[in-house]
Amino acid sequence: MIFPRKKIWLPLAAALILILSSASLASPAENSKTPENSVADSMAADAKIAAALHQISPEHIRGNIEKLVSFGTRATISAQDASAIASGRGVGAAREWIKSEFERYSKDCSGCLEVKTDTFTEPAAERIPQPTQITNVYAILKGSDPENAKRMVLVTGHYDSRNSDTFNVKDDAPGANDDGSGTAVSLECARVLSKLKFPATIIFLTVAGEEQGLNGSLHFAKNGEGTRLEYRSGFE
Repeated sequence: MIFPRKKIWLPLAAALILILSSASLASPAENSKTPENSVADSMAADAKIAAALHQISPEHIRGNIEKLVSFGTRATISAQDASAIASGRGVGAAREWIKSEFERYSKDCSGCLEVKTDTFTEPAAERIPQPTQITNVYAILKGSDPENAKRMVLVTGHYDSRNSDTFNVKDDAPGANDDGSGTAVSLECARVLSKLKFPATIIFLTVAGEEQGLNGSLHFAKNGEGTRLEYRSGFE
């Protein structure tokens, strides 16, 4: 596998700029600040963005993608029992590794991240031969401002993968681009941004069940951290 440095770094840099800008936006009450204060705040935000960009590690991102590929297949319907997790193969093993990475980042920032899982059972469907447990893994960086913390910025990627045959869980489904790279963005953003404080809340989300029909994203949008009311009209 080849991961050109610029191809890894540039999309993540753009993502970080968007995240930082969104999470740092002023609340309506703050819009009444004087022009001088607004300029000062803008300059401070720009400095924060520049500092965060310098913390991005293409090597770290590549390592995360290669680690995700090493699980062989991350198919949602692959084995996720204790023996499969211990063997280091399958979606369950990938899930536990992602959770451990979020927990490690949280430890590095003295518990600033709240690491959580969102587990549900998806009934049998066209791409799911039998009722299957699906788990979203995420970390929450709470906003520093009580009012702005109600506003949430989501950084998402899906950690499940598939090969040409949706039901084939024996052969490898490396999924480096689809969507190991997206999961790596969530992880790297969590690692870098957890060192900073923002008025708004940021959720670093990795979902599963996407290759089966956007199951993880849909469940989180309807039932996740404060997102139910915001997204309900979009799905129902």
